[in-house]
Amino acid sequence: SKTLIIIVSNALNGMLPTTRSRCRRLMLSPLSDDAVATLVTRAHPDILPADLDLVLRLAEGSPGRALEFVAAGGADLYRNVAKVLGELPEVNGENLHALAGSWGGRKPKEGEVDPFRTGTELMLRWIDRAIRAANHAPGLREIVPGDLEAGRAFVAQTGVEPTFRRREAVRRLVQLEAALNLDRKQVLIDAVHTL
Repeated sequence: SKTLIIIVSNALNGMLPTTRSRCRRLMLSPLSDDAVATLVTRAHPDILPADLDLVLRLAEGSPGRALEFVAAGGADLYRNVAKVLGELPEVNGENLHALAGSWGGRKPKEGEVDPFRTGTELMLRWIDRAIRAANHAPGLREIVPGDLEAGRAFVAQTGVEPTFRRREAVRRLVQLEAALNLDRKQVLIDAVHTL
């Protein structure tokens, strides 16, 4: 009688109706950019304003995600991801190998943020945003200049459904890296070529 069960879900329709009917809803929203910026600048007082602004747009109100991005070099990671993916369907070999070399090399030490995980998450996010931009989803903001337009152009050329299938193929490839201990640089190169 003195037990409180808290169920956290971002997909209410995925819950059984009998479970939903017995719950009270407490809708939460992301923190404001100002609140997240305060937390990030406390932890990283030397962050550049342009990097902070980019990280805030990537974090979408999540202080944990923002701190993880900063620790992994997220601002530069996203700039490089957007540069390489923004050239699709063409791929500049030098840019791709620089990207793969910068965060596809070594595995992190205990307690370090893994740039490979963060970078692949940013790749998948770029693709998600490209699909949303191509479908004129409201509320999208550029993270770096031209990233939404490059995404729109890529999806327009490839098609929404094929782009989604390619995104899923990239996600599976990233999962295989963890399961099979694949070469991270090669996984990144293959992921971009899959797109």
